[in-house]
Amino acid sequence: MQLLNSTQIPNKILEAIFNKEFLPLEGRILLFICRKTIGWQKETDWLTQSKIAKELKTKRHHIGQAVISLIKKKAIIREGEAGKYIFSLNSDLWGLSPKRLQGVTEKVTEPVTEKVHTKDNVRKDTNTKDIERKLFREIWDYYSLICQEELNTEPHLFSLKGDSRIRELLAGGHGPPDIKAIIVEAAQMRKADLKKGKDDYEFTMTSALSDYVVKRWKRKNNK
Repeated sequence: MQLLNSTQIPNKILEAIFNKEFLPLEGRILLFICRKTIGWQKETDWLTQSKIAKELKTKRHHIGQAVISLIKKKAIIREGEAGKYIFSLNSDLWGLSPKRLQGVTEKVTEPVTEKVHTKDNVRKDTNTKDIERKLFREIWDYYSLICQEELNTEPHLFSLKGDSRIRELLAGGHGPPDIKAIIVEAAQMRKADLKKGKDDYEFTMTSALSDYVVKRWKRKNNK
């Protein structure tokens, strides 16, 4: 039986919570991270402790203590600078396969061309795809963070149109910092529109990186 609008929680995590291996708040945070990662077919997600506290209706310092405890128990992994972190489940502890967590961005449609495969070009192709995936993941995670922190809304993940738009900008010489800045510009425009009562479009990756937003960002930054 398939359930719509649901998240697959690994049995090991549920059993650990049932067996009281975690304090109640730790279990809630663990399930929240499951929702934000596995629930969106992602390996990681940008989160702040303030965001977690708001969602779980708990004081921020309690969240901080519970997160540290989960890290010590090797239940989760936290990376990043103070304030904004990348959270993920410890796949070694929970027995998660990376393939289960791959999002739509992993499925890139390529033109059909004849190619003679050698060890060198196979290795080169693999490295190129790995680099592209990392760049895409970085940009999608940043877009997700902006949605949550700036617009207080859930991100629209993932889309082939969004991937295509990222690829176009990368090919046009825009690096990840530029694309992130464009997303911030789009978010500021979205917030201004919402204040005016204009809510006739969704904040997707495609809309955030539209030609209109890119041109506006270039004008403001003399690009």
